[in-house]
Amino acid sequence: MATLKYASLAELRRAIRESRAIRFVYKGKSYEADPHFLESAPITHALYLSAWISGGSGGWPPGWRKFRYSEMRAMEILHFKFTPRPRPTLSIDPAQ
Repeated sequence: MATLKYASLAELRRAIRESRAIRFVYKGKSYEADPHFLESAPITHALYLSAWISGGSGGWPPGWRKFRYSEMRAMEILHFKFTPRPRPTLSIDPAQ
């Protein structure tokens, strides 16, 4: 599928809906992730993606990560699907 200069919100929502993995650049590092849901920060209303990282991406151990949507670049929807995980209880820090 096409690589996008910015992470298209419509494409990101489609990846979440279809349980398709994505690849993107965030703060200069490349990530592959299983996107699960979008949420808005309570005070700033900034949009965040909560995604499962299998590990290795950006030096992170496996686990849930939050990515500020406005800072995601060069998103690509990958062909393979993932099995959705139970929703974590993550709070959004508006300072991020």
